[in-house]
Amino acid sequence: MTPGDKLKELASLYESKNKEYGDNYKRFGNVLFAMFPECVVLDTPEKLNRMALFVQILHKICRYAQNFDEGHGDSLDDLAVYAVLLKVFDDEMFDLRHRNNRADT
Repeated sequence: MTPGDKLKELASLYESKNKEYGDNYKRFGNVLFAMFPECVVLDTPEKLNRMALFVQILHKICRYAQNFDEGHGDSLDDLAVYAVLLKVFDDEMFDLRHRNNRADT
């Protein structure tokens, strides 16, 4: 496959996904800003990991909303997985912090 062939293939992928999801990527910043108008400080690797998972969840919700009349099962499946990953990560992070706080006292 030549680079030109690959670019044509990717252009076709873009066209099909854009029909399905529209310009969802252009609204994403507005959604995040509405949720976090005071901004969020991501000053640790843990907070960055949490935000990365949160963004994946929000991304799936936005994709589902774009296809609300027909639904979008794949986005719901992905959403469920990312939600569980975030829950487990939060539990581990907050449990570790709680244990560290007890050790400091």
